[in-house]
Amino acid sequence: MKQSGDNCNKEFRLPTPKGYIGEKLIKHSIPFLKWERNPRLFNILFEKKGELRIIELYKNSRFDSLNKTILIVSDDAREPICGVPIEMLVNSLSEKYNIVIIYINEYIGNIKEVEGVQQTILLKENSSTEFSQHLKYLVKEKKLKYCLFISDYTFLHINILKQFGISVLNIVSSTSFSAKEQERLRMCAAFADYQIRFKSINEPLISCRIPIPSSDKIKMILSESESLQVIPSALLKERLVETLEDCFLECIKKNIDIAEDADLISASGDFDERFSLAEAPVQKEFLASEYLRLYSGGIEQRKPTPGFHPGVYAQNNVQCLIDPYVHYLKNRRPSGPWLHEVLHPHKNINIDISCSDKAALHIHAHYIEDLPYLIQRIKRSKIRPHLYISTSSKEAEKKIISMLRFSRINYKEIRIYPNRGRNIAPFISGLLPSIHKHYEIIGHIHLKKSLHSGRHAVESWNNFLLQNMIGGKYSMLDEIITCMLQDESVGIVYPDDPNIYGWGDNYTIARNLAERMGISINNEGDKFNFPAGAMFWVRSASLKPLMDLNLEWHDYPEEPVHVDGTILHALERLFGIIPGTTGYRTVLTHVPGISRIVGLYDQ
Repeated sequence: MKQSGDNCNKEFRLPTPKGYIGEKLIKHSIPFLKWERNPRLFNILFEKKGELRIIELYKNSRFDSLNKTILIVSDDAREPICGVPIEMLVNSLSEKYNIVIIYINEYIGNIKEVEGVQQTILLKENSSTEFSQHLKYLVKEKKLKYCLFISDYTFLHINILKQFGISVLNIVSSTSFSAKEQERLRMCAAFADYQIRFKSINEPLISCRIPIPSSDKIKMILSESESLQVIPSALLKERLVETLEDCFLECIKKNIDIAEDADLISASGDFDERFSLAEAPVQKEFLASEYLRLYSGGIEQRKPTPGFHPGVYAQNNVQCLIDPYVHYLKNRRPSGPWLHEVLHPHKNINIDISCSDKAALHIHAHYIEDLPYLIQRIKRSKIRPHLYISTSSKEAEKKIISMLRFSRINYKEIRIYPNRGRNIAPFISGLLPSIHKHYEIIGHIHLKKSLHSGRHAVESWNNFLLQNMIGGKYSMLDEIITCMLQDESVGIVYPDDPNIYGWGDNYTIARNLAERMGISINNEGDKFNFPAGAMFWVRSASLKPLMDLNLEWHDYPEEPVHVDGTILHALERLFGIIPGTTGYRTVLTHVPGISRIVGLYDQ
């Protein structure tokens, strides 16, 4: 069939790629269709280009192939390092090591060429990718073994360094810090192998989630009685270099021990890397070492496998002076309170649909946007517990009714409660008193938005909780209700969170509540399991001490609620303790392949 002249003359045009990626595609003449068919093409091409640029950068640098390389990372060349000018320090170190200096700063005026340095590089503050490219090259080609981190302002790059197995020393020249600076300083000490300080630092009385570093990680240049003004730079340089050399030797010994422990963990067959370190930006062979690093750092400790709590193990084995999981494996996996029963999904589960009337599910929906997705999860289950929904406004109620009608799911009741006490007050003081006598088992979930956490971390946490409590990959709602109805000793079921938690700033509040309930709680510094995120299935009878408190709405804080240290956070932890005081036991859930990411990776 002959086409009209207009149609014949029309040229077929692909849609123009847009945004940052589109600009790169056009600039480098990458065919758009190939990009669409292979989403990794962009990364492959530009990573390769970055590697070639790094190789070109170091082409004329004179490295001694017999020497190891030290990387110095700073943000300002003008400041002395523990009273020692950087030229003087480099002059001493360059006798035995190759030296590379990377300045992470926006201002080129803050860098200077130093004699004896193989390469000096300026990077901008948001340059993690380029920083990683330098590390890959230096580790592979130039025997990079040690990094001296001079600035605490660039501490996030320390996390990248540890993923390459590089020993990190953080050098602190100042002696006084604000509360915020002190928290950052502790973060550096937790990530680094050692922190070298000019002299002791007065720890401010601050509430900080990061623990004070252990004394064996801190090295001092000056004693308490010494003053900088009376000690010459040459002597300070000798002390600093001597301290660095001692730390280098200790790092070698430590790395050997870590490698041996990591090999033991990897060979145990118990280490669940997808549970412990979900989405870790670490090569597979280094995951066991990364687990050991996070646990020893104390910032964001993780469990190595579902059902085992290393913190509880350490508390109950005072002779344990090494990593608790390593100690547990070396001692042939002894039984104790550190082990919990874990409910895994089954392919062929015997489900009694008639038991639906024995269970209720409470959903608190202050945020309603994701309610349709939650309803779809519920509809995949064979057991249909009676559905109760609470919200905080008449407008939200109307939208919820519309969503439920569209989803064609039955519900028992929608209630409006004050926007106070987050999701916990509507459950404890709103719904529970009126329904607990009518149901043997009650589930409690809510639509989360932890605004203080990273977006990806919150999405990961939400998915983790709902996959474990309702379903998605498997119908965990059916699994949990069936388990609790078949075994009356089970008082509460909730996800085994890979993070390790303690009381935080909530111990005093929790202790006062426990005294009112007539129960005892563990010690203030203890680590323990509880439903982090406050989502669980519970046997009504197991919460009797809590219901007897008769908490009123005025007992809960008004918005905005602090991220820790409130009655809400205390109750969240007590949910994990109260059922045990009434004679019931706890079962944890684990869905294979589903976990929470490490929050530090999201940052």
